[in-house]
Amino acid sequence: LDPEVGHIGWTEAEARSRVPNLKILRYSMADLDRAITERQPVGFIKLLATHKGKLVGGHIVGPNAGELIQMIQLAMSNGIPVGKLSQAIRVYPTMVEGIERAADGFYKDRFDGVLGKFMKWVARRSLG
Repeated sequence: LDPEVGHIGWTEAEARSRVPNLKILRYSMADLDRAITERQPVGFIKLLATHKGKLVGGHIVGPNAGELIQMIQLAMSNGIPVGKLSQAIRVYPTMVEGIERAADGFYKDRFDGVLGKFMKWVARRSLG
């Protein structure tokens, strides 16, 4: 296939029907430095996780998808939460870094919520 496709676990439709508060984490190959330098910035990485971080599915469309999906399979079969994928240190630039970047999205909502509360607190303090 061109581009390559890799898939593990539930599809997005299956996960939506089974997982309340499903986290859908995406990263575009167009933003991945290694894909850009190899002139193959086509496709995406998508991780499906529960609100607690349990991976229930993964999809990769793009260069080396068949090999990259193995990282998600390893995490799923060993109960490694999506947050641990985000915290892993990777060699730069590599294609597998895209999985880490997709996993970073798991913390985005939490960070945005905390930052928003902090900014409201600062605004109340400065007005008082």
